[in-house]
Amino acid sequence: MLGNLFANTIIGKIQKIDNDFAYVEILPSVNVKDLNLGVFVLKNVGDNSSIVARGSFVNIDNNIAKFELYTFSDLKQSALPIPVIMPSVDDDVILNNFIDKTILIAPNKEKYENTMIRYNNFDFINPNILAAKIYKDSQLLPTRNDFRDFCKTWAIGSVMIVLKDRISLYECSSLKLITDLEINIDNNSIENLNFYSDVAKNLGEKINYFDYYTKIFNKIKSGE
Repeated sequence: MLGNLFANTIIGKIQKIDNDFAYVEILPSVNVKDLNLGVFVLKNVGDNSSIVARGSFVNIDNNIAKFELYTFSDLKQSALPIPVIMPSVDDDVILNNFIDKTILIAPNKEKYENTMIRYNNFDFINPNILAAKIYKDSQLLPTRNDFRDFCKTWAIGSVMIVLKDRISLYECSSLKLITDLEINIDNNSIENLNFYSDVAKNLGEKINYFDYYTKIFNKIKSGE
């Protein structure tokens, strides 16, 4: 597991912004693995501060970490458009403190409930809400943009998903892999549901839960 999963303290300041990327001098106390959580950029105005952008970790060179910037208000955008308030040099950066609020995608009730019990330090959003949304839009399966939009609407920081051989956690703005919570598991059953919910729909034999989510999350992981 990550060393400091739900931190909400300043981890550094922006030293440079180049196009849609911020370069942040990371404090020595920060666990580099935690940067995969993603970050928020804080703009201080007088005695107040507000979040003006999200950042997705790219790499680190010595103690300078590179983050791709995303608008905080519209996660549909793949890169940072011009908002009212732009991130700038000397803005503070904190870890994504919404990571513990997640939606769990699982193939059946048993896997859903067992995973919730195992990771009870997370705040799980009811999957019925996502299911109702995609059915309302005349869909059977959520797309990558559906996950991003859902995270934005419900202020969720991560997507947790049960796959055939692992349980993984993805960051919401970039949909990049944060960590594999478990690996080398073996889900042998063939599941044809879109995902577990009280209103789950059967997709038939042509579409398999594990095949579908492995495919779309592998695309997310590779940046396709």
